Amino acid sequence: PPEPEPADPQTIKKATGFFMDAQKAWVAFWASYPEGIGGHAYIWRTTDGGATWAYSALTEPALYQESYLPTDLSFIDAQHGWMLAHVGAGMNHDYYAMLASDDGGTTWKTLI
Repeated sequence: PPEPEPADPQTIKKATGFFMDAQKAWVAFWASYPEGIGGHAYIWRTTDGGATWAYSALTEPALYQESYLPTDLSFIDAQHGWMLAHVGAGMNHDYYAMLASDDGGTTWKTLI
């Protein structure tokens, strides 16, 4: 995906992806800033083997203000997919969000 370089050289970036076949793929990125707070929640998708990529914003960006670490991304067909993301921690608890897409990853909604 055409992911831009971060402005801060200390930003650590990781990704997780799901590749359905030679044409269809989705990639979720995670960025960790030096101060350890915040992040960006976004997913790229392609239907032409990576020749072009489209950006998908997540529906509830306020949910990802503390943390955003996508850990699992999966699709059962070209339209229906899910993503699990770690979104926070505190007081011996970890917080996760389960997101779903029913339009090929164009839009995502938070289930839990």
